[in-house]
Amino acid sequence: MFKLSEIYMVARFKLEKDVYLDILEVIRISIRAFIKDEGRIPEAVIDPMEEQWIELINRNFPEIYSQTHEKVNKYLNFYNVLPDKLSSDEFKYIYFIGMTVADKLKEEGMVDHARYHLKAILRLLDYRLKHPYDAYRPQLSLRIQKTIDNHKINEHFGEFGWYLLYKCLFNAAEERSKLVEQDA
Repeated sequence: MFKLSEIYMVARFKLEKDVYLDILEVIRISIRAFIKDEGRIPEAVIDPMEEQWIELINRNFPEIYSQTHEKVNKYLNFYNVLPDKLSSDEFKYIYFIGMTVADKLKEEGMVDHARYHLKAILRLLDYRLKHPYDAYRPQLSLRIQKTIDNHKINEHFGEFGWYLLYKCLFNAAEERSKLVEQDA
């Protein structure tokens, strides 16, 4: 998954295509579930929205796949995260794939699609916080939803802020869990 360039000593992230496609499928299912749960869009509109989302990804897959890797590599190198088993995680996959697709949706003028897509990403990140450590923060989630609704997620959180926030919450909960196990 990762390679360390001997010449430049830079982290290089590589997510296998099959895993990438599996994550996209989970995101697709989450988008559909979120739209249904929210209840604002008629059922008859959900299928065409989903088809447009799929078509955009199929048409732009090489670019989206490549840009995701570029974003992860930028993050790893900016924060000096060297490749190891800890730098490969579900948060990173969900967040960076999600943000890359959202950027492409916006670029193509599919702003509503991008909004629902980002809410699905939020839902997946929230789920990951909730299980297994019960670190989910409903108020935080509502605030991020509002930021998404106002199309300000990048402006308010920057390129990596949302990811860092969720990853830190998860890591803190994981560490707390280990301490509880040691005390038991």
